[in-house]
Amino acid sequence: MSASGQHENGTILMVFMFRGNYLREKLGHEIINLFRADNKKHYIYVNPWGHVNEKDYGKIETILLVRYVGNRKVKIIAKAWNLSDSYSGVKGRHSRKERTPQDLLEIKKGQMKDCEEIKYGGKKLADIFNYAEENDKQGILVSYEAGDFRRAKDDERLYVDYSNKEEMGNPGCHSLRGYYPCNSDDKRKKNVYKKLTEIINDDSCWKEKDNSEMIDIRGTIKKQFNILNVIGKEDDELAFSNWFSYLLNENPAMLKDFARSVLNCELSSQAYVLREEKNIDLLIVDPGTNSLVVIENKIKSGINGAKKKQEDLPTTQMNDSNTELDSEKTNNYNQLDKYKENANKIAKDIGFPDETHPKFYAFLPNYNKREEDTYKSKGYEVVWYKEIRNFFSCILAQKRDDLKYLDLDGGFDLFVLNEFVKALARHESEFPDHLFEDTYSLFVETISKTK
Repeated sequence: MSASGQHENGTILMVFMFRGNYLREKLGHEIINLFRADNKKHYIYVNPWGHVNEKDYGKIETILLVRYVGNRKVKIIAKAWNLSDSYSGVKGRHSRKERTPQDLLEIKKGQMKDCEEIKYGGKKLADIFNYAEENDKQGILVSYEAGDFRRAKDDERLYVDYSNKEEMGNPGCHSLRGYYPCNSDDKRKKNVYKKLTEIINDDSCWKEKDNSEMIDIRGTIKKQFNILNVIGKEDDELAFSNWFSYLLNENPAMLKDFARSVLNCELSSQAYVLREEKNIDLLIVDPGTNSLVVIENKIKSGINGAKKKQEDLPTTQMNDSNTELDSEKTNNYNQLDKYKENANKIAKDIGFPDETHPKFYAFLPNYNKREEDTYKSKGYEVVWYKEIRNFFSCILAQKRDDLKYLDLDGGFDLFVLNEFVKALARHESEFPDHLFEDTYSLFVETISKTK
């Protein structure tokens, strides 16, 4: 690769960053990729085990650090080139399991020697990961030293769309790396290689210099405090559902405004919220308008019950023989359909008119775009967490003498609402940046505790 960063030939290695919630509890080795070491050099760790395929070793000219953003799209966040290949154990078999214990021991010894002078925040890299109790399991600390490194600008051109699998292949929901050689016989890899090369060689896509931070413990700001991150419930949809229920039930004016502003429906002052009524996350019941609002709140888990037993299905979904299931209808029947049935039963039990038509909503984090179509196909209107946070942020900004929220200001702890707004912010980004934030915080914390 040229000194200016122009990709000329060879293989492009795509390294996926921050994949998996294990990063909340374990220190991910890839965190070093985005920071300069104390010696101002840039080191790259290749997921998942630090080594590259034997057949690609020595051919990699450019490494792209990317993030999976859902809907078969990845975003390029940095490029590294002028790579050293001198680190022990980087060249290896595709499967780490094929390496013998003796292989791993030799790799570890070589890496410890190679990385002796590499420090972050004044602490040796090996000591940092020894403290994190990861080094005994993972022999590779560093894959490459990058002679040059640039972060990408915030630009739409830096997204790579794999939605056409015939043309571009599939990066996979759990892929951690991808090899794209210039001379590949695979048409799809050729298409990706061409796309990536255009991005790499377009100077307008990249920062003019490597402005990556160095770790300075003294100047580090701790992770923003909120109640949920203290108790480890930042991604717990049950905790959020409970909080929604509490806030909206505490203040009728807030519930009415929430329905009008966020759900685009009108409620009376008699409305109230139920939790887990017939397994429905949030059910708004309004005797004043004979209205029912069903809310499915999803953060991490998917949609359950994609296929049900015959006895679980309504009779309208059984065929005339009553012995076999219509496969298409069965496969499409899931918990969203069940909630619709339950809502209609609840309306009947309450004594609402027969013509009552419940409304259905799904609360989704903004990075969960891949599930949008599924909910819409079932008649659920999708409400993004960013919209929800905007609503509660506006309430938080209300002056304390605003009579509209007198109950809130008079007897309600604004601290709780403030904490809720901070907790919602985690789920309003287009992709889950919190995995980087969690890993960075753990990295800094580990450095500070390393002797």
